[in-house]
Amino acid sequence: MRVRLGNPLYAYPLDGGERSTVLPHAQSRIVQAPGGGAVVTGGTGAADWAVRKVAPGADGAPAVTAVHGVPAKAGTVASLSLAAGRLTTAEPDSRALPAVAQRGGITVGTTSSTGTWRAVAEPDGSDAAQFKRYADVRPVGTGDGRSVVLADNAGNDVLESADADGKVTDLTKLTGAPYGPWGDGSRVLSASGRYVVYGRPGAEEDKYLVDQDDPSYRVLEGMTGAAVWGTALWTVDGAGNLEGTGLPTASGTATVSACAAKDLQAVGRWVYWECSSTFETDPVGVYDAVTGTRMTLPRPGKLGDGYVVSYDSATRRVEVTDFHTGTVAEPRTVEELPADPGAKDPVSADPYGGTFAYAVGGGQVRVADSGVPTSPVKKIQSRVEWSVDVSANSMDRTWSASWLLSKPVTGAKAEIRDKAGRVVRTLTPTRRDASLATTWDGKVSDTRYATDGTYTWRLTGTPADGQGPALSATGTFTLTGGTRPYHDLNGGAGDLTTLTSSGYLTTHYGDGKGAFGSKASGSGWPTGTVAVPFGDLTKDRCNDLLVRMPDGTLRRYTGKCAGGGYSPSGSYTALGTGWQQYNVLTAPGDITGDGRTDLIARQASTGDIYLFADNGSGGFKSRVKIRSAWTYTHITGAGDLGGDGFGDLLARRSDGTLFRYDGTGAGQFKERVTVFTSWGRTYNAMVGVGDITGDGRGDLVVRDTSGNLYRNNGRGNGSFTSRTQIATGWQGYKGLF
Repeated sequence: MRVRLGNPLYAYPLDGGERSTVLPHAQSRIVQAPGGGAVVTGGTGAADWAVRKVAPGADGAPAVTAVHGVPAKAGTVASLSLAAGRLTTAEPDSRALPAVAQRGGITVGTTSSTGTWRAVAEPDGSDAAQFKRYADVRPVGTGDGRSVVLADNAGNDVLESADADGKVTDLTKLTGAPYGPWGDGSRVLSASGRYVVYGRPGAEEDKYLVDQDDPSYRVLEGMTGAAVWGTALWTVDGAGNLEGTGLPTASGTATVSACAAKDLQAVGRWVYWECSSTFETDPVGVYDAVTGTRMTLPRPGKLGDGYVVSYDSATRRVEVTDFHTGTVAEPRTVEELPADPGAKDPVSADPYGGTFAYAVGGGQVRVADSGVPTSPVKKIQSRVEWSVDVSANSMDRTWSASWLLSKPVTGAKAEIRDKAGRVVRTLTPTRRDASLATTWDGKVSDTRYATDGTYTWRLTGTPADGQGPALSATGTFTLTGGTRPYHDLNGGAGDLTTLTSSGYLTTHYGDGKGAFGSKASGSGWPTGTVAVPFGDLTKDRCNDLLVRMPDGTLRRYTGKCAGGGYSPSGSYTALGTGWQQYNVLTAPGDITGDGRTDLIARQASTGDIYLFADNGSGGFKSRVKIRSAWTYTHITGAGDLGGDGFGDLLARRSDGTLFRYDGTGAGQFKERVTVFTSWGRTYNAMVGVGDITGDGRGDLVVRDTSGNLYRNNGRGNGSFTSRTQIATGWQGYKGLF
């Protein structure tokens, strides 16, 4: 109960000066007392409430004398609902105005907690028409911190949702759902996460399914009862025909009883029905949706996970009936109350756990463990974005996900993995009762965005009740607008660039299936041109193209995010001269650990290997010598082949041995590792093209002297599969990059 004690009572000196506090709490009405002074009702708190006389004391200051004590009034609970450890109650405040309150975080067991009380929905005390707004309501918890009620809006029904922070949402107005006159017997019949069902129980007429998160409603025509659990909707008609539908796919049908069920409840695999009191055959029972069996129960009650909790008004007993094994056990008495608690719904089973609550009178509610083992935790509802665009022009650059579970978990984590299975980000979801929610800005570090592509999320957690295996749920989504994949010039898969003797520089776009499809060309390139498909030097999240001209000038052509050909006359930035001294220019990816692509060059006269690190300003830092006297016939950057986050280099010796040099992240390579021996004696071109098969692993493309083009699939561990021919007639290209 919210106790409203009024405002402080102050005394003000007639000749000026500071006011003094007479009583910390007092009602607003003050009556003049015979013989001087005033009479007011107030005190220091609810336990110290009295009619008091205030008159000048011997020193002239106000003196307070208690005239008649007013005993504290016991609170009352009209209805209650326990969901995922959050107790929602309908109870009047100290002004006798009906309100809705919550107490979240209730636990029973080794570490018990009574939670924190909060009023979440109260009438407007200044509007007499709203005094009875929450009279006769029966709140239902949704398991995710919210509770819903069908309230009285000046004589008409209004469906409201109140969250744990006290925010009240008018779902009738938000969704346009139908409403009837208050007092026709309609109420909230069931709620689970985002979904709410309301209508008149037992009446063979329309019920309404409301979606809180995607504001809308659906009519359930001519049903006597309806219940929702996660994404499963159960309805029953006047002939006892039970139908289960997954929102929106069908689940199954059954006939549970010949009666017109006045109550339907659903928790996990269990569906409870209750007929009118005059029906003699199977008046109360539960249906197991997994085995398809029906069980008759001894008395009506509230459904939990494998049990029903009941209150027998004749004996004043609170009882638990266990049926989780498929056999109905004898009811177990939990407590025999000394008096009827006077609540319309005196008991509530927690659908999201093994506890239950019951009113005992005097405004008190007890929560106890049913002793019935709970089912394994699972995802029963989710709202996960299928894609996210993190580009600067996107309206919403954040991926968001929320899940409703069958019971609460602790230590939840959401791992984000790329196509190759590497964890790029680990998120800690926010927990609200049995729900989890998280967001991701698409970054893998404070400044660097994830690579475009398909990602897998994996949600894990430990059951809070300590029962059953850990939670494991997974799904996928697509990220765009981030960093382009290695060797990708148009968005999608890795690409291959070629140069013809007639001066055409062509980008062959990977099709994601292991070959190349469409292409874009630019003409006018002189003989001796060397292209280097590079990373994003200009911070526009598009990979750029480096071109060394025959005169030794190195040009940077800004990347074309949507693809397109490059020509010498196009806009470029010169990055210096003298680059003709190098007979190898290649981009291995990031080998310095800053997340930016670096350039590797081999000096023709010495065979020495130099690193040109990205300077973060569109160019390169001064060269650093990292190897000496390399005589390999072919050297190519290959991206991250082993999944450590750093770029790697492939080098082929004249005897056909292929070596891999793994980047260290500190501007150097580890010692070489043999990948193949006696390999590729007829190959005259070798290019690490990135992922062209769509599995997230870097692949290798080679050309032999006959013009045949082959692909070696990356294994993700630094090695490759055997070759697969993907094209012929490529001998006309003077360069493959």
